Amino acid sequence: VDREYLARCDVLAVLTLPGWRESVGVHAEIGFARELGLPVVYVASSELEAEDRDPPALSELLRRKQVETA
Repeated sequence: VDREYLARCDVLAVLTLPGWRESVGVHAEIGFARELGLPVVYVASSELEAEDRDPPALSELLRRKQVETA
């Protein structure tokens, strides 16, 4: 986990690719984000298909997901 990098973030977005639940690194990042009080949002790859070429749309997707998890 790059703690310095994550400490500068506003949110941790977890891309839920196959195997993410078994990833030690993903779980470490989620734990550290929670220690920092960062929201953790889970994004399915299917949700990115339309947004992957449009960064403003990706930002809006993450904002919507933060509201859903609040």
